[in-house]
Amino acid sequence: SMAGLIVCRFFAGAIGSSPLTNAGGVIADMFSAKQRGLAMTLFAAAPFMGPVLGPIVGGFVGETIGWRWVEGVMAIFTGVLWIIGTLLIPETYPPVLLRKRAAKMSKMTGKVYRSKGDVDQGPTTFAKVFKTSLLRPWVLLFREPIVLLLSIYMAIIYGTLYMLFAAFPIVYQENRGWSPGIGGLAFLGVAVGMVGAVVYSIWDNKRYVKVSDAHEGFAPPEARLPPCILGGILLPVGLFWFAWTNSPSIQFMASIAAGVPFGFGMVLVFL
Repeated sequence: SMAGLIVCRFFAGAIGSSPLTNAGGVIADMFSAKQRGLAMTLFAAAPFMGPVLGPIVGGFVGETIGWRWVEGVMAIFTGVLWIIGTLLIPETYPPVLLRKRAAKMSKMTGKVYRSKGDVDQGPTTFAKVFKTSLLRPWVLLFREPIVLLLSIYMAIIYGTLYMLFAAFPIVYQENRGWSPGIGGLAFLGVAVGMVGAVVYSIWDNKRYVKVSDAHEGFAPPEARLPPCILGGILLPVGLFWFAWTNSPSIQFMASIAAGVPFGFGMVLVFL
């Protein structure tokens, strides 16, 4: 039913958002400052490429084997990724690593070892951890201005992305009469732009490394801005381009090509 679908979509969004919030910390743990920007670029392409490729796959799946299998394909795909990630991605969170090391030393020596973090934190329960996990984001959101400003910034970015994507079915399926599968192919322009942004970031990372070396390994925060400035210019260019060329009287490639600067800019401003 529609109500069941809405409830499941709520839990999918609420639970599925955790990897996006944890990725920054994971990348900071695993990569040096010189390579962190490149790693963030590759990560940033993922949450944007998903909405681009999803309508293409979902459109053809819905046409051929039914709309319920759209959810089934996603469940299979995410399940496989979860298994691979669980088996192959190492733990990087320092408190967890220290806790495992203490447990290993306790088993080897017969003495009781505890990490300093666990000693300072005191005994914990599932209810306490659950309560902290629910309350801390709201405390940080309203008591830390930098968190509030970045949250508003990210909301604008995602809002812009999905507002444009919501226009694609109207422009290509309703106005041009395309099927859901063929209509999904219109997102390929955005995909090309996002791939281009990744390639550009790989090239730009060389500039950042030079700046970092010139400042004894600690580049100023402003050194990250040039790609964002370029993205901030290309993003509205893509939006205006799409708005001026999406009429059915204009050849469809004109509006699909508008997705290239939009996708390019979207990845860069996300960083």
